[in-house]
Amino acid sequence: MKIIRVFPQKTSYTPDDDMVFIGEPPGLIIPEHDEIHISCTFTWDMPYCEYLKDQWEMWADKPVRLGGVAYGSGNHVQILTKGGEIAERDFDLLDSNDWFGTTYTVPNGEWQKQLEPNAATTFDRLESLERARNRCIKTWVSLEPVYDPDMVYFLIRTAWHIDLFRIGKLNYQPSDINWFEFGHKCVELCKKHGRNYYIKNDLRKEMNA
Repeated sequence: MKIIRVFPQKTSYTPDDDMVFIGEPPGLIIPEHDEIHISCTFTWDMPYCEYLKDQWEMWADKPVRLGGVAYGSGNHVQILTKGGEIAERDFDLLDSNDWFGTTYTVPNGEWQKQLEPNAATTFDRLESLERARNRCIKTWVSLEPVYDPDMVYFLIRTAWHIDLFRIGKLNYQPSDINWFEFGHKCVELCKKHGRNYYIKNDLRKEMNA
């Protein structure tokens, strides 16, 4: 059976053969096929994957099936927090199908206190991610907004305990960062160090400019 596989986003683990497509139907001639499978890995992609199923069904005359890890995992969650240690009180409720994540923006110190009042320090958040990973809870980090590219590069090089890096940029503020170079260097480092990554839409646009 010839199957077209559709993924909501491209990550470092997405296949790249001729039977793989990202997102909505391309509107072009596609390979001969018997079925179309929408593959959803992360629970936060489920609404978009359901939208993709509808779009491909309108476009194709072959069966379109929706599935993947996200749909076989039961009632699991994906958490994004700046709470650090205080968020660890929920660890007993999580298992290896759940995701625990944090934002990573600026170093510890007065700058962080001004930008993120009442949030845990950057160091505390990273320690919480490591403790989550030691309990076999999947971990992720949201790298946005980006003020210091070197912080991001350092984290990619050293953070063995982070399962997914979601990399963005700085929006709505002036910046002298070359986002084209930043995005491509992040991808290069993720590939070099075997990191699973996802490039957020605003940064992807800069990389494709």
